[in-house]
Amino acid sequence: MLNSPVFGIFLCVICFYFGTLVNKRFKSSLLNPLLVAIIIIIIILKVFNISYDDFMVGGAFIQFMIMPTTVALAVPFYRNFDVFLKYKWPILIGSAVGSITALTSILIMGKYFGLDRNVLISILPKSITTAIALPLTEEFGGIPSITSFAISITGLLGVIVCDFLLKRLKINIDIAKGAALGTASHAIGTSKALTISEIAGAISGLCIVIAGFITVLLFPIFIRFV
Repeated sequence: MLNSPVFGIFLCVICFYFGTLVNKRFKSSLLNPLLVAIIIIIIILKVFNISYDDFMVGGAFIQFMIMPTTVALAVPFYRNFDVFLKYKWPILIGSAVGSITALTSILIMGKYFGLDRNVLISILPKSITTAIALPLTEEFGGIPSITSFAISITGLLGVIVCDFLLKRLKINIDIAKGAALGTASHAIGTSKALTISEIAGAISGLCIVIAGFITVLLFPIFIRFV
């Protein structure tokens, strides 16, 4: 039963659904549905002594769906393509700068704290979507599980603090909000951007692609300094 794909899929779906109920009940960004689901799954695996490998027999199917889901984000972008054409340079330059900043900050902090080379390689692409980051880190000797964890934490933190930061920085333009969330917090940030407006979600989905492209392009260069 535990090593059946049904178990992992069922556990993910039920825990996420419960997370959405908790989020709607308390209406707090700290209680993001994905964060709640992750915590519940960890507790269940620990309490019932269920191995990660058994869970991932089904969890891998959920992970696989990240790729087509990410591609599906092109739909709102297609609907708002005229907006992108009007603001293409601010969007492209902003996303590129954000991606370079993410790589540089992780490299500097990783060096400062003396992280192992493989660990540092694993967390370098923390701000891009899992569909791009996992093959990238595997190719350069990273640890996929650490990469997945870093990506999840980055996305969740982005969603949790975005409302506070956007208000404090007085950013009221949906295009800017979407670009920030997509560049810094990938697909999780895009799910938040879609709750702001379709335009914000469209630009956020586009910035996932831009950030992924920039990171893949610059990753071999940053690896030299690891």
